[in-house]
Amino acid sequence: MPRLYTSRAFWKIVRRAPYPVKSGSNLDLTADRDGRRVSSSPMLREQEAVVLEVKPFLLHGVTYYDVSVAYQDRSVDHARLGPEGVPEGLQPGEAVLAMRVANMIVSLRRPTKPAT
Repeated sequence: MPRLYTSRAFWKIVRRAPYPVKSGSNLDLTADRDGRRVSSSPMLREQEAVVLEVKPFLLHGVTYYDVSVAYQDRSVDHARLGPEGVPEGLQPGEAVLAMRVANMIVSLRRPTKPAT
């Protein structure tokens, strides 16, 4: 018996919005039961933060990082990130943008400097 995630029926379900969306709507919007548009942006967002602590550690020859950041509302968050999710040479006190998915930090990046 084929696995469910390889079947065409599974991918048809995955591609569908939770409820029908009116034609002409943006791709990042879905509709609730009453047909009102609801943004999906709270699941994926970037938030400004300041690095409090960076602790590198070696695991099977790869350097990972335990990172603590503080947001503007003074809340603190912790993450364990791989080398691809942390800017090179990250130091405590630096301003970063934390990419969050479902309220978990998945990567950090330095903010781009505005063009002058």
